[in-house]
Amino acid sequence: MMADSDTPTDVQPASVDAATEATPLRVLLVDPFEFDAQLIGSRLLRGGVPCHLRRVETAPEFQAALNEPVDLVLSETELPQFSAALALQSLQRSAPDIPLVIVTESSEEGEAVELLRRGALDYVLKDRLGRLCQSVRLAVERARMLRRLDVKRREMEHLSLRLVQAEELERRRLARELHDELGQRLTALNLQVHRLQPHADAALHAVWCDARQGVADMVAQVRTMSVNLRPPELDHLGLQAAIGHLLQRRFEGVWAHRVFEYVGLPQRLSPLLEITCYRIVQESLTNIARHARASNVVVEMIGGADELDIIVRDNGAGFEPTQWHQRMARDPRGGIVGMRERAHLLGGTLTIDSRPGRGTRVAATLPLTLEEQDEYRSGG
Repeated sequence: MMADSDTPTDVQPASVDAATEATPLRVLLVDPFEFDAQLIGSRLLRGGVPCHLRRVETAPEFQAALNEPVDLVLSETELPQFSAALALQSLQRSAPDIPLVIVTESSEEGEAVELLRRGALDYVLKDRLGRLCQSVRLAVERARMLRRLDVKRREMEHLSLRLVQAEELERRRLARELHDELGQRLTALNLQVHRLQPHADAALHAVWCDARQGVADMVAQVRTMSVNLRPPELDHLGLQAAIGHLLQRRFEGVWAHRVFEYVGLPQRLSPLLEITCYRIVQESLTNIARHARASNVVVEMIGGADELDIIVRDNGAGFEPTQWHQRMARDPRGGIVGMRERAHLLGGTLTIDSRPGRGTRVAATLPLTLEEQDEYRSGG
């Protein structure tokens, strides 16, 4: 006989060949009957699935058992004080990587379908335990594959963050070179052109004017390129000042009523969060300036206890949502995709709402770092 419900029971074959030898599975069984637990353990034993089986009957016992390592949950559908549905709900909340397989006497197909729809991996009847071992192996292997995929996903996200940081460092370097080297050389060239003015006769005056204007245009272009690569305000004054200057520059010479609100946030955020916010707003304003023909532009950055919201909206031309889905499919490196990827890399979200003739609204929510949360709570 198997041990009491509070006592783990080892179920292992006396000898296993090299093909089936493995670390015993840690199986948590939700079942009211000790006899059924013994039957299930025996079936796994004969099927070459070594396991460490623990039986529980109530929600407190189930939660306590989850404090120990568990590879798989097998559950009866209904118990006097618990159910498979509640077990599944608890797993999805606190241990989503642990698979659950229904093992029950009930033959209610509708109940099985509903539990599978909610996330159970399989459904095995107690009077047909012949496929139990196969179901257990598939469930455990699927869980292991999902964990490996999750590890790879986190590695890819970490690599993507490193690439974003490397890109911003390169942008900063290029911006500095444009400003400090090329900008200064063009300024010196501009001075030399001005010194030629007294020596330019009437025949050369037009050439001198063209040269002076050409150099001035290059100076302005280099300055714009440098700021677009990496705004100096962001490094020296913070995000609020950088966004304010960006809004002014983007619509300079264009009549549009502009509103910028920066509420509930510290003066300085983490560098990665600042540049993410800046790039999202920058791309949004670029799209407005190029396509929207808007007369009102609003940028809002609002802080909460643990996250910040970015909202950029306009009353311009708008577009059909299917249009930018098609644009994203044609060019997966486009600006909208970039905004969404930047938000996701920081654990945030980004949505776009637009209708023809009714403007566009870009909304992003990003988590604050622990330091920023502490500053928010202290009223800093």
